[in-house]
Amino acid sequence: MPDMGGLELGKRLHEEGGGPYLVFLTAYLEYASESYILEAYQYILKEDMKKRLPPILRQLIDRVKKEKQQFRMIGTPTSKVRVYYRDMIYIEKEKGSKYICYITEHAIYKERISLKKLSEKLESDEFILIERGYIINVSHIASMKDGMVLMDNGARIFVNRISFKKIKEQISLYRGICNGY
Repeated sequence: MPDMGGLELGKRLHEEGGGPYLVFLTAYLEYASESYILEAYQYILKEDMKKRLPPILRQLIDRVKKEKQQFRMIGTPTSKVRVYYRDMIYIEKEKGSKYICYITEHAIYKERISLKKLSEKLESDEFILIERGYIINVSHIASMKDGMVLMDNGARIFVNRISFKKIKEQISLYRGICNGY
């Protein structure tokens, strides 16, 4: 690429968040560690490309297909919206009502269901039910500190020590599953 290298493009995509899966193809092994800081899906040396690229692309295609199948239909019987799990930042119980709110980057969706029942229906390791009426998507956690979980949309969710530990364990489990461990 004439104006920038692949790592620079990867940095820009990583900074924007929610970007594509990155697979680096290169002749230079010394850039591998930097590509993993960018959370690259894979780093392939050109000399290994014929052997490694086809199975990696098959894995990636299977992963994307699976992600597209994980969604929840929300709305009224006459007007429903498909909301993908990956887009749900967190879910909270609406105070003083029997509704919950799905918080996504672009919209808030409401549904009449209990958090506990919804937690049982969400068949994904991405989600964890925590106290005070929240289900959080561990893939949208920006940071955790001093009993507070900061979500990548800026929301701050306070949790007790037990839940804090549980969330850390769930993040480790989820990342292990996503990385194929």
